Amino acid sequence: MEDGVLGNAGGPCVVERRVLQPVRLDDGFVRQRAVHDVDTTGENVQACRRMTTFARAISALLVCLGVLASSTGAAATSSMSARVETDTTKIAFIRSGDIYVMNGDGKAQKRLTRYPLSYLDEVAWSPDGRKIAFVKSGEALAKTGSNAQPGNVYLVNVDGSRMRRVTRQRSFDLSDLSWSPGGGSLAYTHRAPGPEGTPHLFVTAVARRAERGLMPQLIVTAPDWSPDGRRIGIVVDLGGVPGSAAISTVSPDGTHLRRLTLVRNGGGSNTTWSPDGKTLLFLAGGCNSSSCFTEIRSISAAGGNARRLARLKTTYRLAPLWSPDGQRIVFVRNDDIWTMNTDGNQQRRVSSGPELDGSPSWSPDGTQIAFERYRSRGENYSIYVVKEDGSGLRRLTRGPFDGSPSWQPTRP
Repeated sequence: MEDGVLGNAGGPCVVERRVLQPVRLDDGFVRQRAVHDVDTTGENVQACRRMTTFARAISALLVCLGVLASSTGAAATSSMSARVETDTTKIAFIRSGDIYVMNGDGKAQKRLTRYPLSYLDEVAWSPDGRKIAFVKSGEALAKTGSNAQPGNVYLVNVDGSRMRRVTRQRSFDLSDLSWSPGGGSLAYTHRAPGPEGTPHLFVTAVARRAERGLMPQLIVTAPDWSPDGRRIGIVVDLGGVPGSAAISTVSPDGTHLRRLTLVRNGGGSNTTWSPDGKTLLFLAGGCNSSSCFTEIRSISAAGGNARRLARLKTTYRLAPLWSPDGQRIVFVRNDDIWTMNTDGNQQRRVSSGPELDGSPSWSPDGTQIAFERYRSRGENYSIYVVKEDGSGLRRLTRGPFDGSPSWQPTRP
């Protein structure tokens, strides 16, 4: 008799027996034929069972190790992806009057413009993250000694190539750049030359350099294009009512002007759309018997009552900004960087110290905030980055005049 183990780790343990049995054939002779039988007792079965128990333990251990490796690998991949996303997207900033870009970790700093006789401001990334719009002014002052400083909007690719002008305003003051969601147009305001010059709203088709003034009869500031491209948020100054302004929206062709709310006794500024296009943030000024202040307020794009989210005394670079996912708002209070929920709750300070912090800008994944810091000792402006929870503060540049950081919205 010959035995063979048939059991496995997942089923009963049995032993096959090969037995020779006599069989009478038709011719009357007896022959021996091999048949198979199953034995469920004996030492071989006990050995098999011990092997089965051991195999099951090994199998369970391998499963656990596989799950752990998979989980660890996924976490590492996720962490690496977040780090790569942050480090490979660019931060644009202004250094001593010229535009630079650098990686999110402060490395690979590159100068994009060279205008020693001009003043550059209003850095604005295109929605696809491939171009930067900016305002250049000051040439007339440098070349002719004139007090007028005509400004125009220029574009430059993120690698520094294809510098080109897209407006021909020659105006005294051009500002408030805002891209359309598709990147085909820019909205901005400009003031006519002269002490009484008032700002008006313009839209330029970038490819054709076709400029068009909207509502020339109105004094307009702070344009911001809605995420769906159908409206532009604006602040309309009510010239007949001192210190008052209307937070409004208008179609890109200048029609369908709609007032959302009226701000009295201090005016309004800095309209900013939420990523889902349902809400507008804005700043409202005011005074009481003891002091003046600025409030961050929000209002539905459909209109209704405005809601106060925070009251501030700071006047330095305090424009509020939505996080990319629309869940948090960053702002400046008492020269420090703060964040809060969209309803004004859970306000949290993420930078602190005797320095003046301002101009915050979210990273595209919403985990970090870049900002400029002014250190009175040595009169130094530098760019810093801090995590949204206030940890991981890092200095990316060392000035002496680095400011207005703007994080690339997407990775091309």
